[in-house]
Amino acid sequence: MTERVKWVDYAKGIGIILVIIGHTVSNPVIRGAIFSFHMPLFFILSGYTTKHVEGKEDLKNTVAKTFRQLIIPAYILWIIRLPFFYISGRLKYSVRQLILCAFFACGSSFDFLGIKVPMFGMMWFLVVLFIVRIAYCFLDYCFHGKHMTLVSILISLCGLIVGGYKYLPFDLDIAMTSMMFFHFGNILKNKDVVFSVEKLTFSFFLWGGVI
Repeated sequence: MTERVKWVDYAKGIGIILVIIGHTVSNPVIRGAIFSFHMPLFFILSGYTTKHVEGKEDLKNTVAKTFRQLIIPAYILWIIRLPFFYISGRLKYSVRQLILCAFFACGSSFDFLGIKVPMFGMMWFLVVLFIVRIAYCFLDYCFHGKHMTLVSILISLCGLIVGGYKYLPFDLDIAMTSMMFFHFGNILKNKDVVFSVEKLTFSFFLWGGVI
């Protein structure tokens, strides 16, 4: 059984609370401060808790396990939500629009070839996290743990450039952009960096104050 890392659990808990606050308050200053770091935080923490793969079999097992943990729950939740939205009258989209919604898994609605693609909802993060984690493990395996800083930065830059022009299926543009945060978390793990609860809380307030 894997031992829990307390400061990571605390950070995730604080991050979840901030996500809720950020989506409920209307104050632009508070929302701006929270939105400036709460999603990168989750990718950093995920990178911190991700293990290096050892061989092809380990990589296959990682893909299968991560698929069960992230992709299956994401689409199950998405499907469960649909009937409730239809009943309440909040969702009135065609089958084509819903297929595109599942295909792009985007956190916001947008137009694709003249078709309005509805937002996938909060589950977009699970889809992106799956792609980032699998891509990172695959690249780490291919490069034998070397040059990952350069690779992660280049991928993130490509994601920023592409994401500025168009949406990619399964939020690939966001996944690419998030690669450097994921790698940063992995660096912290490799260097055995540990935060106390006091330092972690202080860091959140300090960042919010700076923003």
